Amino acid sequence: MPTYSDYRSLMADGDRSWHDGNATIRYDYITSSTVPGYYRDGFGYEVDNTFFSRASDLSMDGRQRAMMEQAVARWDEVANINLVRGGGSRADIAIGSADFGNDGLYGFAYYPSEFALGNYPSFSGDVWINNGFDQQYIPGVGPIHGHSSWYTYIHELGHALGLSHPNDDPNDPDSSSKYTVMSYLEHPSQTHESYDDGGWPVTPMVWDIQAIQALYGVNTETRSDATVYVGTGAGFDSAAERAFQYDDMQVTGEDGQARDAIFTIWDAGGTDLIDGSAMHDDAHIDLHPGAYSSLGGGEDNLAVAAAVHAEGRVINLVENAWGGRGNDVIHGNGTHNALHGNRGNDQIFGYIGDDQLHGGGGADRLHGQHGDDQLLGNYGPDRLFGNEGNDRLFGHHGNDLLRGQDGADRLFGGERHDRLFGGRGNDKLAGGGGNDQLTGGQDADVFLFSRGADRVLDFDASEGDQISLIRTQGITGFQDLTRTHLRNTTDGVLIEDARGDSLLLLAVNAEDLSADHFIF
Repeated sequence: MPTYSDYRSLMADGDRSWHDGNATIRYDYITSSTVPGYYRDGFGYEVDNTFFSRASDLSMDGRQRAMMEQAVARWDEVANINLVRGGGSRADIAIGSADFGNDGLYGFAYYPSEFALGNYPSFSGDVWINNGFDQQYIPGVGPIHGHSSWYTYIHELGHALGLSHPNDDPNDPDSSSKYTVMSYLEHPSQTHESYDDGGWPVTPMVWDIQAIQALYGVNTETRSDATVYVGTGAGFDSAAERAFQYDDMQVTGEDGQARDAIFTIWDAGGTDLIDGSAMHDDAHIDLHPGAYSSLGGGEDNLAVAAAVHAEGRVINLVENAWGGRGNDVIHGNGTHNALHGNRGNDQIFGYIGDDQLHGGGGADRLHGQHGDDQLLGNYGPDRLFGNEGNDRLFGHHGNDLLRGQDGADRLFGGERHDRLFGGRGNDKLAGGGGNDQLTGGQDADVFLFSRGADRVLDFDASEGDQISLIRTQGITGFQDLTRTHLRNTTDGVLIEDARGDSLLLLAVNAEDLSADHFIF
C-alpha cells in the first residue's frame, strides 16, 4: 500500500463515506430507552467486547453532548455532510459513553457504510467515549475544549465520517495534529507540554478538510460573508461575522486553564480579515491557501484551508491581515489584499492582485509584487518596493527608500529626507518635505518640485524627462524661470523658487533645457 504525506493519507483504505454529498446523516445520543438492538446481548449489552448490565447507563451527560455538538458543527461546516440530529435507536450514527475499564482508552468509532444509511442500523459510524478514564472525562469538569479530551470527540467523529489514521498509523511520523486531527501526535509546538496539558486543534486541519471535502463535497455556505478571525477587527466592518475570537491565541477551557489555540480557517466567501493587532509577539501571517501562520507566540498555529476552485477561481480566500505590536511578516495571496503591519519593524509582501500595504510604526519593508499596488510606509525609516505593476508608494514620515521598479509608478517621499528610484516605466517622483534624492530610471519620468532642497540624479532630456513646477512659489512660466529662478552651478542646473525651496538637476546644463522639459 502506498504511503502519503498529504490528505490522501487519511483515505488509506479507499473512499469510505455515507454518501457523496446528496443525502442526510442522522445522528443521535444513546439513552436508556434507545440503545440500538445490535448492542443487546441477553440481559445486558456488549460494546466492543465489553459487557454491561441492563442497568448500565450508556448515555452521555450534558457536558459531553455539548462537546459532541461542537465537533459535529466543526465537521459539518467544511463539507456537505448534512448531519441532522434524530433517529433514536435507528440513527445512522449512535453516540454513547461508558466506563470501559481501560485507563488508556479515550474513545473509539466505527467506519461508515453507505449501505446502512437510513436502512439497516448497525455498528457503522457509531462513536463511543470512555468516561472511565480521568484524562478523558476530567472529574468534576468533564471534557475540556482545546484539551486532549476535546480532541477525542473531533477525532472519533472523523472516523465515523470515513477518515482513517494517516496511512493507517495514528503515530505516523510524517504527520501530526498540525496537519490532521486523525493523528495521535501532538502539534510540534506542543511537544514541550504534557499530552493532556498542551493545546489541541479546535477544528479539522488542512488535510482533514481536503479529505472530507473529497468524500462529501464542499460546503459553500460557511462564513460566506465578511468574517473577522482572531481579533475584533475594530473599524473593519461592523456587519462582519466574528469567528475564533481567541485572545492572544489562547483557548480557555472549562477547567479555567488557557491553552494554545490551533485551528484552520474554512471561509467560503466575503471580504475577510485575520486580525492580530492585539498581539504583542512577532507574528507571521500567510494568507495563501494551505499555508500556516504563527500568532500569539505560537508556531504554525493557524492555517488557511487548501485552495478550492469553482468557476475558474479560488473560493476560500482570506483577503486581509493586520499585524500587531511585534516585528511581523505578512504575506498576501492571489487576490486584492489590504495588509497592515501596525507597530514594529514589519515585512509585508503583496502578491498577485492590486494590494494595499501599510507599514505603520517602525522601520518597515513593503513589497508590492505583482499588480497595481499602494504602499504606505507611515512612521519610521521604511523601505518600499513596488515591483511589477503601476504602483503608488508613499513614504510619509521617516527617512524612506522608495523603489517603483517595473511599471508606471508614482512615488511620494513624505516629510523627511527620502531616496526615490522610479525604475523602468514612465514614473512620477515627488520628494515631499525634506532634502530628497530622486532617480527616475529608464523611460520618460516626471520630477515634481517639492519642499526642501531636492536633487535629481539622472535627469535625461533625451528620454523625455520633465520637471513639474506646479507646486512652486513665484515661478510664473518658462521665461520667468530662466531669467529669475534657474542657473548653472558646478554640480548642474539649480532651480529655486520664491519660498527658498530648490531642485538640483545633477550634471545638466541650462542650455540643454527648453520649455518642453517643464510643466507649469
